[in-house]
Amino acid sequence: MSVQDTADFFEEVKPWSETKNELLRCYLRAYFQKVFPARRDVLYVDGFAGAGHFNNGAVGSPIIAMQAAGLALQSARRFHPKVQFIMSEHDERRLAALQDAVKDDSLAKRFASGTIYVQEGFSAAIDCALELAPN
Repeated sequence: MSVQDTADFFEEVKPWSETKNELLRCYLRAYFQKVFPARRDVLYVDGFAGAGHFNNGAVGSPIIAMQAAGLALQSARRFHPKVQFIMSEHDERRLAALQDAVKDDSLAKRFASGTIYVQEGFSAAIDCALELAPN
């Protein structure tokens, strides 16, 4: 898919994206609530992050992931594992918008300073993740 083909992708959330986002939200809530008490650190990669929100205001997958982690950390009173996010977005304007969206969201902003933003693409994000992951 070329950049020209994706020009209107972020105008509004499509039905399949709504379904994907709801599945992601439900899964990550359960995942983080299970993993955090086990004192497991999390390295989360969004390879095609977008701007964090669609043009119509709908929340995108990177913010959903950070919100789920933030909610789980609020309820994990005794355990505070490290949560590292790597967000990949090839479009410079969308990447800048994502950084702003993270800082503006009440739950996501706790991860703003530690989030790694990658503009070089998905492969570069994976390479970054492999460098950060424990052996």
